[in-house]
Amino acid sequence: MTEPVEQEITTWRDSWTGHKRFNLKEPSIHRTPGLSIVIPLYNELLNLDQLLEECVSAGESLGIPWELILVDDGSTDGSQQYLKDKVSDTVRVLAFAFNSGQSAAMEAGMRAARFDKIATLDGDLQNDPRDIALLLPLLENADMACGIRAKRRDSAFRVYISKFANSVRRRITDDGVTDTGCTLKVFRTEVADQLYFFKGAHRFMPAFARMAGYTVDETAVSHRARTAGETKYTWHRRLRDTIPDLFGFLWMKSRYNRYEVHEL
Repeated sequence: MTEPVEQEITTWRDSWTGHKRFNLKEPSIHRTPGLSIVIPLYNELLNLDQLLEECVSAGESLGIPWELILVDDGSTDGSQQYLKDKVSDTVRVLAFAFNSGQSAAMEAGMRAARFDKIATLDGDLQNDPRDIALLLPLLENADMACGIRAKRRDSAFRVYISKFANSVRRRITDDGVTDTGCTLKVFRTEVADQLYFFKGAHRFMPAFARMAGYTVDETAVSHRARTAGETKYTWHRRLRDTIPDLFGFLWMKSRYNRYEVHEL
């Protein structure tokens, strides 16, 4: 007869009302201490050689167990065929049968993570994998650490659109995050277990983390120009997708269960 697993009851302060809450969490799968690096990919064949080289170098320099999880989101440029030969003890590849979007790819990678911490970054080489080492120490006092892209290597118009979108999102979500468009983040795997995923949900990961009672910190990281491949997010597509996603977030926030409970 198996013994029942106790649920963990933790207390936290509601980020919107300021009231102390009790959060009844389901027991999460035990994961080994270490870091899972999750990277969603779509038609990034020209960047894969350098991406793998930099990620392996960054992982080995951390001094902790690590793995690289590459999630190919139904690429049509031969990426999956290329990645087949790169699978190893530390490099894992998840291949989508068809293009499902960045949020789906990130969710699949997080669910597959074997370690108790997760790092996410883009596969276009604009994030520097070495900056993971800048974010990891922040987890000593926070549950999620977000990068802020310093000295953006994008066009002035693209930077303006990004800053405008970030200001609107911050005002609506009240997540306090400067640059949610920076995919470079590090967080505890238990945070990922509490996130909601829908198309576009990757833009609201810090907001969902705070809604679940977790703490979020941030620091400046480097940003590089794209040198190969094509961007998947044009400014008009970003605006087109973000607006309905914001309404979706507000609906979920309004429907979020809030209660106080203690076990007798």
